[in-house]
Amino acid sequence: NVRNNAIFNVRGTLFPTVNLDNNAELRTGPVGKVFAVQPVAATITGAQIQPGGPGGGIGILEISGGAGAFVLHPNLSMEFDLSGNIPGVTHDQVKSVGGLTVDLNGAPLSVSIKSNLIRGQSATLIDADAINGTFSGYPEGSLYPTGPPPVKYVVSYAGGDFTLTRPTLVTLST
Repeated sequence: NVRNNAIFNVRGTLFPTVNLDNNAELRTGPVGKVFAVQPVAATITGAQIQPGGPGGGIGILEISGGAGAFVLHPNLSMEFDLSGNIPGVTHDQVKSVGGLTVDLNGAPLSVSIKSNLIRGQSATLIDADAINGTFSGYPEGSLYPTGPPPVKYVVSYAGGDFTLTRPTLVTLST
């Protein structure tokens, strides 16, 4: 258990179940791995998962452990940094390995955009075989706002992945 404003940095591979309570944070460096069937749960508002860590660090949090689910609690915030479309290099990613389903369960989403994608480009922030549910306030096809300058990204959960796509310009004829 990670509790009471504690910060837990995963720099290698972690095998037990991880429970985040009371403003605790789970962070990774460039690559961190958690091996458990249900590795993350949170019971108190303020807990966070930050692949790559805070302050713009970029990383991949790899979740594995056989059939099961990576279950997020509605109080557990997922925080990503994005400055391009290459996972682990220009944006954070949670990667599910071995058939785990990611259950978003209405968890809050926070994406810090350091530089905008080019039009039509996507970033896969969660790479999984299947996703259940959505992030709070962001159903399929909704727009995730960023700025300044104000740019909106299209939210998608298709194919078991969670992606943000910068839309292309639409030309209207009269």
